[in-house]
Amino acid sequence: MEEPKGRRRYDREFKEGAVRLILDGDRTVRSVARDLGIHENMLHRWKQEYLLDKEHSFPGKGQARRAIFEYIEIFYNRQRRHSALNQNSPLEYYQDAAQTL
Repeated sequence: MEEPKGRRRYDREFKEGAVRLILDGDRTVRSVARDLGIHENMLHRWKQEYLLDKEHSFPGKGQARRAIFEYIEIFYNRQRRHSALNQNSPLEYYQDAAQTL
């Protein structure tokens, strides 16, 4: 029985290890990609991303979700107008409420 083909996911350690095989050794991208069973272009992209910012390369899904959450909850929701607050931003609403006290 054949396994269904789908998008494979690789964790940060796998990607860093693959890139280090190229950078630390005398192996070519082609040989590393062939041995790992991945496409050469993918390995080139991983290498570029790693060389641009080693510390923050390959952040994974959790970090993207956290960044989106922070944008919505911390930045966007504090500035957008809310119908429940009489079309005021939360900051304007609380400032008006403080003045009436």
